[in-house]
Amino acid sequence: MGRNNGSFLLFLPALPTQATRKAVKAFVREGLSDVGYRGVTLATAVSRCALIRVTDPANGRSELHGIVRIRPAKLAMHAIDALQGRTMFGVPIQVRRYVQRSQLGFGSDERALPRSDRRRQGLKLELIER
Repeated sequence: MGRNNGSFLLFLPALPTQATRKAVKAFVREGLSDVGYRGVTLATAVSRCALIRVTDPANGRSELHGIVRIRPAKLAMHAIDALQGRTMFGVPIQVRRYVQRSQLGFGSDERALPRSDRRRQGLKLELIER
């Protein structure tokens, strides 16, 4: 799912609680603008953005994460470099390529043995519509 029709997904973990989809898109576009992208390329670069709230029922803590689709994929690599460590609402933001993990714990090689799962069990996931 990392690449699709020339696009690339970026993962922005631990976003500030007041972040919105509009603010995340603007954050990404601003970073790309700072490294020289302009015009149509910049306007169409961020094709989709989703915010996901992850709540751990064991301790009640919530985290807000963003997933942003960038087109073309080559532009996404520039976005990672341009955005890494920039601040949003005063919080430094990490940016990395989104990698979908198998629920079974297998890597891309089906012959591999299952690895221990680092994910916390029982997390509640909620798609944020703001």
